[in-house]
Amino acid sequence: MKENSYNEKAINPQILETLHKAMDKANLPGEDYYELTKAVEAMKDIPITENDKIKTALAALSTKGLTKGKVIDSAKYYLEVLENEKRKFYTAFEEKIKGSINADKKRISQLKSTIKEKNSKIEELKELIETSKKQIIELEKEISKSDSKVAGIEESFLYTYEHVINKIKSDIEKVNSL
Repeated sequence: MKENSYNEKAINPQILETLHKAMDKANLPGEDYYELTKAVEAMKDIPITENDKIKTALAALSTKGLTKGKVIDSAKYYLEVLENEKRKFYTAFEEKIKGSINADKKRISQLKSTIKEKNSKIEELKELIETSKKQIIELEKEISKSDSKVAGIEESFLYTYEHVINKIKSDIEKVNSL
């Protein structure tokens, strides 16, 4: 089943109904073009030509005062009614389209702003990461120096400690040997 596309040239039943309703609403009092079309439509199942249907309907409605001139004048009136419907359609259509497009443009602007904001945050975080990496390197150097210093102090302490211990032990031996 093929779906109706708006690009295809076809009578849209909903739009046709809307246009007919506009004509119904604007229907002039008495017999005119609109009633003639209804009479012709009522003869749709009769097997005669369209011209014969129009002649027959016009003859029947002429008994109620419809003339050829009145048909033409009222047909022009209905053309104006439909032209007004066309203007209303385009006004609503443009508002809808422009509204939708403007909403999309606004959303794009918001997304661009969000991206810019996030990129700024990313740059800030990159800078923070680089600063933190430099601090880590400096702290590791300090730790290395401190480790060396502590090892040197420990080594010096143990050497000095051993020296004092050995001196005391030597003195004890000397005193014992006296």
